[in-house]
Amino acid sequence: MMTLDCQHCGAKLALDGPSLPAEVRCKRCGRRTSTANAERARPASRKPEADPPTAEPRPIRMPPPSYPPPDVRVPPEEVFPRPKPRPGFYDSDSPLPDGKGKAIALIGGVLGVLVAFAAGAWWLLATAQPQTPFVGPTHLADATMPSDTRSAAGPVSGTTNPASARGQEQGARSTAPAGPATPPAPPAQPSPAPNAPSSTAAPGTGIRASGELLNEKLYIGSQLALTTYEESPRAYLDEQELFAELSKVVDASKLISPKTAVEVPPFVESLETALDSAERVRATMWLRENRPTFVLLITGIPRDGVELEAIIRCKDKAARVLVNGGNATKVSPLPVVPNEDGSARVPLVLRLEQSSAHALKAPTPIHLSIEARFRRGGQEIGRQEVQHTVTAYPASFVESWYPHNYGFAAMVDEDHPLVKQLIEAINSAPFCRSRGIELGGSGVDLTAVFAIWREFNARGIRYSSIAPTSDPDAQEVRTLSDALLSKNANCADGTALWCSILQKLGYQSSMIFVPGHVFVGLGNELPIWEDTSSRGGWVDIGKNVLPMALEATQIDKRDPCSPSFRKLIVEKFRLSKFESTLNSTDRAEWLAFLAAVESGMQQIQDAYVAAAVGGRSNGQDVPALQDIAKTMKSMLDGSYKNPDGSTPTESERKDLILEIVPRIMGANYIRILPIRSAREEGIRPIGCDPATLPKDGIGPLKAK
Repeated sequence: MMTLDCQHCGAKLALDGPSLPAEVRCKRCGRRTSTANAERARPASRKPEADPPTAEPRPIRMPPPSYPPPDVRVPPEEVFPRPKPRPGFYDSDSPLPDGKGKAIALIGGVLGVLVAFAAGAWWLLATAQPQTPFVGPTHLADATMPSDTRSAAGPVSGTTNPASARGQEQGARSTAPAGPATPPAPPAQPSPAPNAPSSTAAPGTGIRASGELLNEKLYIGSQLALTTYEESPRAYLDEQELFAELSKVVDASKLISPKTAVEVPPFVESLETALDSAERVRATMWLRENRPTFVLLITGIPRDGVELEAIIRCKDKAARVLVNGGNATKVSPLPVVPNEDGSARVPLVLRLEQSSAHALKAPTPIHLSIEARFRRGGQEIGRQEVQHTVTAYPASFVESWYPHNYGFAAMVDEDHPLVKQLIEAINSAPFCRSRGIELGGSGVDLTAVFAIWREFNARGIRYSSIAPTSDPDAQEVRTLSDALLSKNANCADGTALWCSILQKLGYQSSMIFVPGHVFVGLGNELPIWEDTSSRGGWVDIGKNVLPMALEATQIDKRDPCSPSFRKLIVEKFRLSKFESTLNSTDRAEWLAFLAAVESGMQQIQDAYVAAAVGGRSNGQDVPALQDIAKTMKSMLDGSYKNPDGSTPTESERKDLILEIVPRIMGANYIRILPIRSAREEGIRPIGCDPATLPKDGIGPLKAK
């Protein structure tokens, strides 16, 4: 195992295996980093040593790298050998005894015609379209459709919109909106990759299929819940939209330092606009670099293109159980139009069996065989098989760098059967019935949220962190069933559990991310702000600006909230009568609940201020967004100068601008993810396996 620093954001990249690829992708910023230094630093004994020095950073190139067609030409005879005559036949140039020459020549001529006819018939049979017995899902059709169903979509091209990669069978890694394409030269004599193609190029044309763009990680949760978003054109910005969003970042970053309460509302609104625009830009860059998960690289394609048919077969038991019920997945023949360099990128889609996907509890390697068949003029001109091994990660493994943190929204499951049972049980409990508390409705009812808090506390649900996973690019999040039944939850588990219930109640819940932490957003905003400069406590600023939040990890704490916070909350929600009905035990728990709400809102305020003027948020340093925006502004208006004093070209200027975006969203700024917005973008819950649900459901209520 070796590590390499990303050339762009400095993140640690894990390198492993008998050989290293020429470049590796950073999951934090989505860019590629050369492994040339890692190759030189690797000792013969393969013992771990110090990290290799990082190469000088280079401008981000959003256009995909181009690969020249390989200079391999296989004679047709090596693929389709000519039938050889059986022993005993003579050549037309063989010496014949005098007197028999004419007769034998006549016989030889007739037999030659027969041999030629047989050879022609054999060649037609060899090149005819094979009838495969496998019936699997095509790119556009359901698995029940005939295996020879052709797609009605357009041709695959290396320069098409990645948003239509699955839905329209078009190339996913498109030319980026920033500047003209300047494809880098391929590395000289690259080391053979573990997943390497297993056959030669197609005869006469040099067409070759390569598995170098096939991802070696398959996140089951992403495949189940996020594909609709990845296929949506709204997820991708074109060049004009991209730079318009960056201009919004600059304009909105002219922030007023919140020195007084009057300055707070415009400050918060501007900050949220800037961060939202920057995240949209980062999402486009990340998706173009990391999706689709499986892309087959075809090189050496003639100018008029070819037809490609791909068949994905499962080679082991684990793959057969997980992928398409063990059947082959077939991509029906579709035209492939090459780029200028003769290459194209063809997306492949694996259909997962949902029940088997939920049954997967640990990372599991699965072995696939991808057979590519090339046709021209209706006739097959060659085929190639690519062997590929991918590690499938359980649905509870969330991709850490997924745009907008949508992977965590997939762990929220408001349709889970245990959620409905729990709400109905709490709603009918004596504590709610005696006080007229009803779970559900519009707006936030703190008494209803407190009733859920009482039940969780009585059930003994406590904070319990999960050790880091073996995959540095993912975080394991307990499913709703595991968190509720095991009575253990960390910040991500507990937030997903709370949001599932609040969404079912009709609240506008959200997941609020600050550096290294996430907690629950209750949906409403309040016109309050904590005056930390004069120690005046919480004050009313007259305009709703600060989201209500809940620090769910404080479920077992008993520290009360501050008097100024309690006073404002009781006044805003008219809770004096409710407090008068509480006994001493419930009152102490009520004040601890308000302390958890206060803690959540304090964290939001601290994160807002840190993003605006720089500082610390949740114990981590956060740079001022204004400083980054100033540099971006100079690049947008053309006043930026290179370190040597020269003016960058238009293409260089755009590349430099896009280099700043990962810095913005990698700077640990606050991010608020409304669950309703995620659902509108197509993010769905990962679901659950009914076989794993307890027979008695949630069991009896624990809170008296």
